[in-house]
Amino acid sequence: IKAECESAMLVPTENFLFKCIQIYEVSVLRHGLMTVGPAGGGKTAARDMLTRAMTKLDGVNEKYSTVRQWILNPKAITM
Repeated sequence: IKAECESAMLVPTENFLFKCIQIYEVSVLRHGLMTVGPAGGGKTAARDMLTRAMTKLDGVNEKYSTVRQWILNPKAITM
């Protein structure tokens, strides 16, 4: 994750890396997730850095594979 942050010109702070790890842990337990928080809180950047890091590990570590994302508008989903 740190290498991907540096390639994207982002500073991998401890809080940011913790946020990335939290997103990963939730994604392992769930089929889908929603990130909620204030604007500028790093939600998209954390998701993107995690996605890039996991995709880069495809073939290197059998635990990871190429990541595909589908971003949905939660207001467009009916239950």
